[in-house]
Amino acid sequence: MSAWPASPPSARVVNVDGAAYVGQPVRVADSWLRHLGFVVRVNWRHTGQVPAGTVLSVGPDGQVRAGSTITVTGAVPPRQPSHTMPGQPNAGSGSGGWYSGQNDDHHSGGQSG
Repeated sequence: MSAWPASPPSARVVNVDGAAYVGQPVRVADSWLRHLGFVVRVNWRHTGQVPAGTVLSVGPDGQVRAGSTITVTGAVPPRQPSHTMPGQPNAGSGSGGWYSGQNDDHHSGGQSG
């Protein structure tokens, strides 16, 4: 992305073009929005329509006060059907991918490392 989809961080109100982030890696959107002075919250949604880690939506967009919380929704692979017997532990639980433990309603704390 050569031109960032928002105005400079020195502005009290920043124009955020949420649609410009769609299709970009979540880490890129997160980094740039933090650079602009926002608190970033990441939600994950299961979908097979786009690659995992891709931005699905950003909001609010338009004129947003610096320091506000911006929500970035990112894609994770669709859930796989469970092949366990009733009463048996779910073999799919536990740690695994970079999105491990995330679900449709889970929100990251917006912390990056």
